Amino acid sequence: MDLNSNHLYYFKELATTLNFTKAAKNLKIAQPAMSRAIKNLEIDLKTELFHRNNKSVVLTTAGKLLATKVIPLLKSIEVCIDETQNSSSSIVGKIRIGTLYELGEFKIVPLINQFIKQYPNIEIEVTYGGDKELEQLLRQGKIDSLFSIGHINQENIKTFPILKQNSYLLTSAKSSSQKRAPSPELTFITYRQNDPLLESYLHKFHPHSLLSRIKKKLILNSHQSMVKMLLEIPDTYAVLPELSEAVAHSLKNKSLKIASKNIIETTIFFSYWDQEFVPKRLGIFYNFAKKSLK
Repeated sequence: MDLNSNHLYYFKELATTLNFTKAAKNLKIAQPAMSRAIKNLEIDLKTELFHRNNKSVVLTTAGKLLATKVIPLLKSIEVCIDETQNSSSSIVGKIRIGTLYELGEFKIVPLINQFIKQYPNIEIEVTYGGDKELEQLLRQGKIDSLFSIGHINQENIKTFPILKQNSYLLTSAKSSSQKRAPSPELTFITYRQNDPLLESYLHKFHPHSLLSRIKKKLILNSHQSMVKMLLEIPDTYAVLPELSEAVAHSLKNKSLKIASKNIIETTIFFSYWDQEFVPKRLGIFYNFAKKSLK
């Protein structure tokens, strides 16, 4: 018997929807083509599979029997094809990823290490930078995706929340516990002149504090250096995130302490260009990251 296998997929869709219009739409074919395919299948099998009238489509006894045998088989074939297409050996190419410095070293690089073990034929290029710098690189097409704190509001860029992190007011374990943050006499070590975490902390928990009155001892564009100075200069303070190697290590060994119960929760976003055809490797990486970073 010279049977057209596509007709079996058409049968499966019609047996599921029991509606020629819906089945044709789901399969992205014209309704007359759908009707012809089912008719040809019935001719090939020499039996009627559907009872038709102007209002409904109903499976015949033969149609029900075919559905119970063919639909599970076709689903198994679809799963097999999908697994083959998504096997690690068939996914190739390059992914250019942008990430914040400390987040990248603490979370993203270990994530990439797991990913390339599973997909060894994919090449990964990582670019470190700040939020604004990375957003610009994404818009210029110089990176494919990025992990950042900022949500990008642009029509052709898709942005998804992927991870939460807490930030704390930290100081050396040797610091005095008598001072109450953020009183004017406190001295801060900041990440930059306008430290976004410190500003967010003060705005949320101490809205009447004046940023101009905050004393800044050092400005260091490195969490590791900031932690080092906090430990070497007691009674200095900084607002730092937990997803940082230096911060996590110092909190674990208790050389740093949390100076306030107030916590800032921020969201890490994953963003990429919303192309008509998103490369499969990028979609796989996003799903892998979403699952691994839970």
